[in-house]
Amino acid sequence: MKDKLQLSGYDNALIHIIKNAEDGVLKIAKSQKGKNLDELTDQWRHRRLSQSWVKYLAHELEKYFRKNFHNNNIFAFPSNFDLKKELGIKQSEFLFDISVGEYYSFKSSEKKKTIWFQSQPIWQIESEFSNNMREIAIDFSKLLAGSATFQMMVGPAGDTDETPYLTDMAQLAVHCDSELYFLFLTHPSKWYGDGKLSIKWKLYKWSWTRWYKIRESNKIN
Repeated sequence: MKDKLQLSGYDNALIHIIKNAEDGVLKIAKSQKGKNLDELTDQWRHRRLSQSWVKYLAHELEKYFRKNFHNNNIFAFPSNFDLKKELGIKQSEFLFDISVGEYYSFKSSEKKKTIWFQSQPIWQIESEFSNNMREIAIDFSKLLAGSATFQMMVGPAGDTDETPYLTDMAQLAVHCDSELYFLFLTHPSKWYGDGKLSIKWKLYKWSWTRWYKIRESNKIN
């Protein structure tokens, strides 16, 4: 039985985006209106960092696929607000925690308003930092209801070994036809200190009947 997967260009692109998340997430978090990170309570700091992580990942995936597909009709939600304003796309999110897809528009027959729709899903991502397996399974099930080429579940890391999550979610993964990933992140409450971020992670990919660990940061625990 093979112990390693041969990584594709898409695998390596995802790894690159995750490896550079610390700088990208911090930049987005610092750009938000209101108090700076050091002035926020722990709860609000964790919330801002979590939201910034989602925005970072969505925008980087959008940028990568726009460039490599030579297709400016690819958009991510949570949306790139510059593009949203330029094109008049009203949604701030679409079905999943992160959704990347190809979009087209048409003019409504009566009022001639521009209406955008997703013609092809590319990425669908769900996340759940709870240690509750039922809650993780519920969010994982949303991926099974989707049809994107690439899908990823983001789960908790650091407090417990990820093996139970991999074992239990394998029961769902066998029903998925997408390129499927499972990313384990330390909780946002552990990211910030001394003015910088330290995000520890492990990335797994599903292939046929099992999960393969394809990359990880420095030791989580």
